[in-house]
Amino acid sequence: MDQHFITIYYETFKVYGARIDMVAPGNDEESYRRQLEPVTKKGRRIEISFKDLKFEDALKDILQQLTQDITSKIILTIVGYGPFEFGSEQMKVADSAREPARGHNLREIVEPRLLELGGDHQIEYITDAMAVACAGFWEGYVPSKDESRSYTTASIIGGAGIGGAVVQRYGRVIGLAHHSEFGHIRIHIDKDDRYPRSICTDHGGCLQGVASWAALEARAKRYGFDTLTPLFKDPEHVLWTVQARYFSQAVQNLMFTTPPYKIVVAGSMFELAPWLIGKIMDDLRSEDGIGSKFLYPAAQKDDFIVYKSLTDEALLGGIHHGLGWAQSRPTAWRREVVA
Repeated sequence: MDQHFITIYYETFKVYGARIDMVAPGNDEESYRRQLEPVTKKGRRIEISFKDLKFEDALKDILQQLTQDITSKIILTIVGYGPFEFGSEQMKVADSAREPARGHNLREIVEPRLLELGGDHQIEYITDAMAVACAGFWEGYVPSKDESRSYTTASIIGGAGIGGAVVQRYGRVIGLAHHSEFGHIRIHIDKDDRYPRSICTDHGGCLQGVASWAALEARAKRYGFDTLTPLFKDPEHVLWTVQARYFSQAVQNLMFTTPPYKIVVAGSMFELAPWLIGKIMDDLRSEDGIGSKFLYPAAQKDDFIVYKSLTDEALLGGIHHGLGWAQSRPTAWRREVVA
């Protein structure tokens, strides 16, 4: 039976959509990756600005475009920032989330279109961090070479908020009962931080409270900067060292608990300050960091931490998450929609 895999990814300014049509991917890695090419090619995916349409209208419009010629099963993955509040009758973006998704019940937006089409369809809802981790997992995992391999990938999203996720064997997302709140893991305040407190209103010292854009802006003022612009001209400023140490603590937590073969970082923080990755690795290897004796082989590689485009990885990860390519891959909040 033909199946259509669709991902819709929303962020602060736009919503994106991509679709691939596949009968059976099998274990042919080259064929599989070739079929995924349309997902990351800008001319072959759809995007709508929230300047043009309201949030719910943009999601409905993009889903309409992606499903207009479909007559068989749809596997739809909705990807976006949270936090999510989910229950039997809703998949709501929490009122504490940022605009424009804040407070919207995603199920009320997307499910009527699938019911209109009739048939047996499936919807899954995952965070952008989960999608990035999924994309990183399948990029490194090659079933045709070793189907029993336990390959673990983690993601860290840095920007207005901070998120993270871990994907393990067969693309299994850790924490399916609810998405993780990785941005709120506890972090020690750095000794060189002139703004020695968290801006998070819920926690005295969490990753998001000390390393998000708002936290960096607050810290920069203590160093005499009215804006962050001058900092981007000085990658060696101590502020970036402090920032890297905070992310290094987060990486260390992942290394001691999961531990990942690869960590994929994404989001505006790492896009605009690419030097952070090198500084994080330097801190990991230092005696103040995790120390070389704890750096297992995968973590010793220079590409242990890699940057990827959040938009591309969110779309790819959504497709991967819906594919069910591996044998035992439980999904996130799956809902069967039957007319």
